[in-house]
Order: sequence, then C-alpha cells, then structure tokens
Amino acid sequence: MTSEGIGQNGHPARIRASAVVAAQVKSLRKRRGMSATVFTSRCAELGAPAMTLNVLANIETGRRGVSVDELLVFALVLDVAPAHLLAPPDDARHLAITDDVTVPDARTAEQWMVGRQPLPQSHAGRYLGYALERSGGDSSSEAAPESKAAVHAAAMRRARRRTAEIDADTDRLAATMRTQASAFFDNLQQMAVIGGATPEHARKIIEVVKEELGEADA
Repeated sequence: MTSEGIGQNGHPARIRASAVVAAQVKSLRKRRGMSATVFTSRCAELGAPAMTLNVLANIETGRRGVSVDELLVFALVLDVAPAHLLAPPDDARHLAITDDVTVPDARTAEQWMVGRQPLPQSHAGRYLGYALERSGGDSSSEAAPESKAAVHAAAMRRARRRTAEIDADTDRLAATMRTQASAFFDNLQQMAVIGGATPEHARKIIEVVKEELGEADA
C-alpha cells in the first residue's frame, strides 16, 4: 500500500464512487492506449458528442462528477462492465458510500454491485431475493447458487424464529388451559358437596368426569 492510500490512524483512505470512476477511466484509457482525443472521438462515434476533451479532463481531475449516463458510455468505450468502473481496483482505498458506510474491500464492493453479496447494512433476504428474481431464478447463472443458498438460509432463520414463537404460544396456552381445568374441577367438586355429596363421593365424580373427558379427547 502506498502512502497516498493511507488515511488517518494508518487505516486505508476512503474514496467516493465518483473519484473511483475518474481514476478508473484515466487508468483504463491509458491501458487501452487511448489518448484523450481518441477516447472522446470514440464517445462521439457511439452517440455521446457531449463528452469533449474539456469535460473528460474535468472528470479525470475530479473537478466534475460523473453522471450515470456517462458511466455507461465510459464502460462501453473501455469495454468493461460498469461495476468495474465503480468498484476500486484494489484495497488501497475503501469505497465510501456515505460518511458512515464504507465497503471494507474491493471484492465486496464489486460483489455488492452485481447482486452477489449484500453489505452488512443491507437486508440480506430482500437483497438476495431481488437478485435471484432478476436472474430469473436460473440456477445456471453464476449468482443464482449463492443467492439461493443465502435466501434459503434467511428463510430457515425466519422459520426457526416463527417455530420458537409458536412453541412459546403453545406453552402459554397449555399452562392457561391447565389452570382453567384445575379451577373447573375444583368448582365442580365444591358444587357436588353443596349438592349433598360427601367429599369422597365428590372426588369420585370428578374422576369419572376426567375419564370421560380423556376418552372424548382420544
């Protein structure tokens, strides 16, 4: 890691997406052997004449931001995926999405951009579910197996939570029913005694009722 890639406290410096695009365009343009004139001429050939030498210079030097439309034109001219212009090429600097959210490494940034890996701040189930939906649910796609596994794992976690909630509700209901049944039989026994039965006779009546209820449940 070079010194320009080191931020405060020795941590990698943060870089915004617009700065990543500017650096990537300049780097890849030179790697392709394209001068600024050739690059802008190619943009014009593809229907983007507004990308002049002056505009390109302002973008590459960071004096001007990049629109989404321009990002797609650059990707087309440079023969790369748009995500490869947005994601840092290495871990020297971390992509800053906001002042509070930074992607920890270049691979994670790229995987997030192409629908293969949610960020910790994302809702994994929604993210991967939509990624799978966009892939058509085709298991032959590269992202689908990862997405399916993650969606399945998220679904299993939700199912386990729901099962635990149902078990807890069942336990509470059973406890309530036991309490109510006990009170019912106590009241029944008291009524039998009031009606003239001896305590022993009342207990036998309760036993008969319990047996009848048990047979009915069976």
